[in-house]
Amino acid sequence: MLNRLLLLEVVIGLVVGSCRLNAQVATPVNLAWNASSSSEVTSYAVHYGTTSGVYSASTNVGNQTSASVTGLQAGQTYYLVVCARNAAGIVSDPSNEVSHQTPSATLPVVALTALVAGANYSSPATIACAASVTANGHTITKVQFYNGAVLLGEDTTSPYAFTWSNVAAGSYSLTARAVYDAGSTTPSASVNVAVGSVTSVTSLWPGTTAPGIVDAGVDNPVELGVKFRSDVAGNITGIRFYKASANIGTHVGNLWTSTGTLLATATFTSETGSGWQQVNFSTPVPITSSTVYVASYHVNNGHYSLTPNYFLTTGVDNAPLHALADGVSGGNGVYAYGTNSIFPNQTWSGANYWVDVVFQGGASPSPALTTIVVTPANTTVLAGATQSLTATGNYSDGSTQNLTSLAAWSSAQSAVVTVNASGLVTAVSAGTTTLSATLTGITGSSTLTVVVTPPANPPTIALTSPTNGASYTSPATVNLASSITANGHSITKVQFFNGSVLLGEDTTAPYDIAWNNVIMGNYALKARAVYDSGSTVDSASINIVVADLPAPWQTVDVGAVGQVGSVSQSNNIFTVSGAGWITGTTDSFRFVHQSLSADGEIKARLTSVQANNTNGSFGVMMRDNLSPGSKYVFMGMAQDLNYRWQRRSTSSGSTSTKISTASTPPDAWVRLVRSGSTFTGYMSSNGVDWTPVNTRSISMATNIYVGFVVASGNTNSPNSAAFSSGFVVP
Repeated sequence: MLNRLLLLEVVIGLVVGSCRLNAQVATPVNLAWNASSSSEVTSYAVHYGTTSGVYSASTNVGNQTSASVTGLQAGQTYYLVVCARNAAGIVSDPSNEVSHQTPSATLPVVALTALVAGANYSSPATIACAASVTANGHTITKVQFYNGAVLLGEDTTSPYAFTWSNVAAGSYSLTARAVYDAGSTTPSASVNVAVGSVTSVTSLWPGTTAPGIVDAGVDNPVELGVKFRSDVAGNITGIRFYKASANIGTHVGNLWTSTGTLLATATFTSETGSGWQQVNFSTPVPITSSTVYVASYHVNNGHYSLTPNYFLTTGVDNAPLHALADGVSGGNGVYAYGTNSIFPNQTWSGANYWVDVVFQGGASPSPALTTIVVTPANTTVLAGATQSLTATGNYSDGSTQNLTSLAAWSSAQSAVVTVNASGLVTAVSAGTTTLSATLTGITGSSTLTVVVTPPANPPTIALTSPTNGASYTSPATVNLASSITANGHSITKVQFFNGSVLLGEDTTAPYDIAWNNVIMGNYALKARAVYDSGSTVDSASINIVVADLPAPWQTVDVGAVGQVGSVSQSNNIFTVSGAGWITGTTDSFRFVHQSLSADGEIKARLTSVQANNTNGSFGVMMRDNLSPGSKYVFMGMAQDLNYRWQRRSTSSGSTSTKISTASTPPDAWVRLVRSGSTFTGYMSSNGVDWTPVNTRSISMATNIYVGFVVASGNTNSPNSAAFSSGFVVP
């Protein structure tokens, strides 16, 4: 009786039972097994395949107890067993199964990820090196990090990283080298960095920082940016941005003033496949301290990196650079759509689009400290309470600096108030004293009064601007202002909110801020007074509306879209972006609409369309209501640029479609006409000569919705279309 075999040895280093597999550079797999104890065995056969338990190929090896299986596909996993056979042709049960993945024909790929080409450091520098490795079926032993031919260090486990410390001034060419399989190596591209000893170089984010969403998907050409300022004067030497692998095409970096004056521009070259990219300006751009600037880059096909809500409540501080929180100087995370670079002045949800600058501090003499301002001024606190003071220095170059931890603090009446080295006041007993902060012979002061019992009535606060029910046109600037009756309390600051989102604050009267680049929406605004030792009181809320479209146009997402659509209007051109699809028994799409009573028509020119997904739709629609299953007629284009007529004759019924001839925007016009219950769709190449495509009698309400629609064909990935020369009659 033939016994079950046990695979003893296969030469690739993977042990299964007592089986060992060892990968070779070529595709053959070498196997060895113990001989059967049965005297009947006359030969052995190796059976193998690409699915466990299914062996579609075999090779007979006679009475040998080893074999080499050849002709295997590179990068494929195979499953192998051995069977014995006797002279009568009876085959034994198979041995234990072993698996082996043949080496890939493609070499591993290694790239330096934590370094930016052209980056500058100050000596003695600490340079964080990190590498990403795509194994391509190979076994990675370690990654080595080099400066030229000099080995700096290595890491044997992923993620592969090494910190090079105490780096002296000089220029360096850094590479990573992956060691794989049986000692083979492959290098990364080199990255050149410089370590200087005179000036400091800073960016907002280190090279190891990664976005929340690396690839936000397709989009129209768009300029993306960040608002920032510096505590000190210096030079912007370049622009950085985080790149997704699908973010292809030419990228242009720009530096702007806060009002849109272009200061410098440069085109990115020698980009890596993904990660942080950097371009240097031909001439560094000088900037002044405490002044807001905008750094941006232009992307042609979307796929930009994104972290929503990033700037809603906080900014980024990497002194001397600061990316501003929403409300400090309007919104942050700015963008503007356009085929070429354009000043980005719109915001969405405080999003961070991962744009950065390279800042080089100047080597000029330090400016002189001129005055110190202590805040809050003229404060009242309760006995036993504490109050934090801030000392702000004003310098001869117009810059400011927080000196709270540097100044020497003192209280004129320590029996009333004590103050420690960090400006923290402790109220001891009733009375009034002067608190001072001194540095380099310059002193600033504030008066503080200690009371035993608080005033009976809290402060009152009211929003004086804007007025309740006010309307604006997007992108809007909304000026928020408040009035306060202190009622004997000490007002620290006033904060302004949209719902629970802090827009900004003001520490001095009159308390007001400007909320810039406000997008379309309904907003509930309030002001909050912070007083005494951190108590707060809120104003009544007021509601405002920011509209994006001229009356009577309105816009909405119909149905379940995974990504909210949008619309903008300029010079009678509506640019509509929408996800979803118009098909089946329910729809999802972006709808820009107005009402139509009784008979009438709508027509428009499709100036451009972005058609990336199957089942995309772009055109004009007449719709019974705004429910997903509403009756409707549609005349427009499909993603293949063929004219398309569609209709749903009954609520939540099926959709019928007729495809007509192809056209190419901007020579594409569409039109729908309603006459009683009869609806007719037309197409045209010039807006003058109209060809009917289809007509249908459908019973709809007297008052229906008519307008422009965009559905990308994907609920989570919007496409866009531009409609011009469109109007509704009557």
